[in-house]
Amino acid sequence: MASTPADRTLGRAVGWAGTMGPLRFFGGSMTAAGERRPRRSTAEIRAAMLDAGRTIFGEYGYHRANTRDIAERAGVAEILLFRHFGSKRGLFRDAVLEPVLRAWQSFETVWFTPDYSEMSDLESARLYVATVYDSLVEQRDLIIALHGAATHEDGFDLGAPIDAALRPNTGDMERTIEERDFVQVDAFWAMRLSFGLILAAAVFDDWLYPAESRPSREEFIEQLAVYVIAALTNRDKIS
Repeated sequence: MASTPADRTLGRAVGWAGTMGPLRFFGGSMTAAGERRPRRSTAEIRAAMLDAGRTIFGEYGYHRANTRDIAERAGVAEILLFRHFGSKRGLFRDAVLEPVLRAWQSFETVWFTPDYSEMSDLESARLYVATVYDSLVEQRDLIIALHGAATHEDGFDLGAPIDAALRPNTGDMERTIEERDFVQVDAFWAMRLSFGLILAAAVFDDWLYPAESRPSREEFIEQLAVYVIAALTNRDKIS
């Protein structure tokens, strides 16, 4: 049976929709078959954009990542990114910087575990080093993205927010030095230098060791714990 003009018009429309794939909407999406997917809440959309941002920034770094790819991964229109975060930098701040800082602020919970005060000096150092190390390894890609943004983006200063995140830990370090009768050292330096050592080993380990003889997690934690405790207990041997 010969097709009518209306049939041909409908066929072209269906073919066009098939080549387009899912049609994206601000809150939900519609498939080529015309099935409307459930709309997401504002909180769900924001969470999807943050998750997509963390993934794309972690994979490509700040400069190579683009908002179009992030929006596509989140399943939203690109304009929604700017409505929620204002700019690519705003999205980067909320998706990458804030989670990293929250994790660093949580280190102080180590000092308040029930058994911490009953541990030996070396055991307490092992606990602290392991907690920080595991967190930094988990966030390695995001930390590298932060480093790249701070290095190449004008006005992207990480010093102030990182200092604010580490200050509570500095106070806890000071109390620990007093309670355990360690040598009198500046807690500001003790906190940041020990943190920096762990950061270097967790994030830039490929710079520090040959690939074929990289130390295990357990070996690193043990050696750095010994190093930290030696620094806090043997100052009288320094000439």
